[in-house]
Formats: sequence, C-alpha cells, structure tokens
Amino acid sequence: MKESLSALPFRIGFLVGLCAFGLMNGLRYQADSGFQIIRHFNPSVLWGMDAYGFPFIYYYEWSATISGSLFAWVEGVADVLIALISSVLIGLIVNFAFSTIKSHRA
Repeated sequence: MKESLSALPFRIGFLVGLCAFGLMNGLRYQADSGFQIIRHFNPSVLWGMDAYGFPFIYYYEWSATISGSLFAWVEGVADVLIALISSVLIGLIVNFAFSTIKSHRA
C-alpha cells in the first residue's frame, strides 16, 4: 500500500481529483456570481442569498435590510474530507489501471 501511495500514477490521479473538486467549487461560485449580477440589475428583487460550496454549501451570504455572512464549519470540513477521500480513491484507481496495463504488456 505504501508503494501505491508513492507511485507517480497515484499522485497524478490524486491531483486530478483535487483539481476536479476545485473546478466544481469554482463553477459553483461563477454560477452564483452570475446570479448576483442579474439580481443587482433587477430592482424588483429586494433581497438575496448566495451560497458557495460543493458538494455541501459551506458559505452563506445574504443581503436585505440587514446583510451578513456565515461560514458553516461542519460543511466546510465535510467538503475537504470528501475531496481528500475521493482524490485518494481516484489516485488508487488510476494506479491500479496503470499497473494492470503495465503487467499485461510485460
């Protein structure tokens, strides 16, 4: 197992998993930012609430007569743990696939 975690295919798969979660969080942020622009130019909307995070929402921001924000620690920690566990699994799958292909070629 120790050899698997130090192998190059595992590292590549792990980084791909982390980048995928980072990209999904970024896309979620972009989608909410687009909604903010629409809400800003629509005078009929008096208040709004934005939420960021994937797969769980870990940051809330709202505006009305009283504006504020909230960071949800439990959801933030869960997002990080899910990203790390998923990235390790992706790395192990990529490592297994590369070792299987390598053993069939030999």
